[in-house]
Amino acid sequence: MRLFTAIDLPEDFITVLSSALAQFPRLRWMDYKQLHLTLRFLGEVHDKNIGDLINALKNVPVSEFILEPEGSGFFPDRRRPNVFWTGLKSNNSLDRLKLDMEQVLEDFGFPRENRSFKPHITLLRIKHRMAPRLMDKLSETFDALALPLVKVNSFKLFSSKLLPSGAVHSVIETFGD
Repeated sequence: MRLFTAIDLPEDFITVLSSALAQFPRLRWMDYKQLHLTLRFLGEVHDKNIGDLINALKNVPVSEFILEPEGSGFFPDRRRPNVFWTGLKSNNSLDRLKLDMEQVLEDFGFPRENRSFKPHITLLRIKHRMAPRLMDKLSETFDALALPLVKVNSFKLFSSKLLPSGAVHSVIETFGD
């Protein structure tokens, strides 16, 4: 099973995002019902190991905290965009959750993730060259959004099935409140 851990987004956050997405009807956005803040992509995990993985993730402490929205951008960068995202401001609580999770996952047998963590929500996967004017308009629109704060008191283990229409995510387990 293809797995990842993530923080679900509240309905009011999704509502504001989806109204902005609707301003660009020609773009093939990620399904707004599937939007999330990925904490750690785990990749393929054998079905027989999922129960043990769930038990390991129960050892990640989750304290309630708030995330603030913070801008938008392109990965890997604006010159060669593959992804358009909206960001969330990192803070000590999110950093602690991520560190604690990395330690539990490393103890379980996953290699430590060495790249820096940029909290973001993938909105669009860019498959073809995008006009600079459109990139500017996306940035202006999403940077100006009045997105609500995100209250975090849990994270989830998701499975991800890749289909021709896009990935479909399903919750396997919730950790925390």
